[in-house]
Amino acid sequence: MINAKRTLLISPHSDDIELGAGGTVSRLLRDKCEIRWVVVSQPEESRLLEQQAVFKDLGLTNFEFYGYRDRLLELDRGEILDRLDAESDTFKPDLVIGPPNDLHQDHQTVFNEMSRAFRTTASLICYEPWMNQSFSPQLYLPIEAADLAAKQAMVGHYSTQSSKVYTDNGYLRSRAVLRGEQCDSEFAEAFEVLRWIS
Repeated sequence: MINAKRTLLISPHSDDIELGAGGTVSRLLRDKCEIRWVVVSQPEESRLLEQQAVFKDLGLTNFEFYGYRDRLLELDRGEILDRLDAESDTFKPDLVIGPPNDLHQDHQTVFNEMSRAFRTTASLICYEPWMNQSFSPQLYLPIEAADLAAKQAMVGHYSTQSSKVYTDNGYLRSRAVLRGEQCDSEFAEAFEVLRWIS
């Protein structure tokens, strides 16, 4: 498993980290890694409550909503870069987990700005997207059944998104099984590596 003391999770929207890296988040917490979680856009009230329920279940207190406009993050990219630069200076993460450069415009903006902010200071990996036709993982992180269950519970808080196929428990499990098969583990999550510092 990754030997990280401090991990920064960067989520363009509520539920992005849960869907892409929820099992890894569970495992990092079990491994006593210090976690800070930032949500870049401002969720509507219902999704805000869902996200807060996730934080409560995880016992996570170090989180922040940056409050930028959903689907318009590109307009605030300079401020977002400044905020992420500040995270680098104050939280000093060993590891940053954030979005891939996928088809969503907000994900693209956050991908670009986090790549700049942490270009020399931390290992930087991108969780697996659910909107792309292509994905080239270089890193597979095994997770346990308890971590998969924790991920499913996190995603399960988002009742406003329950009609989306990628929030279904069976879908989440099948993807974890597929990635596990590719690294000789029962379950796993896959990531693209932008930078690795060992």
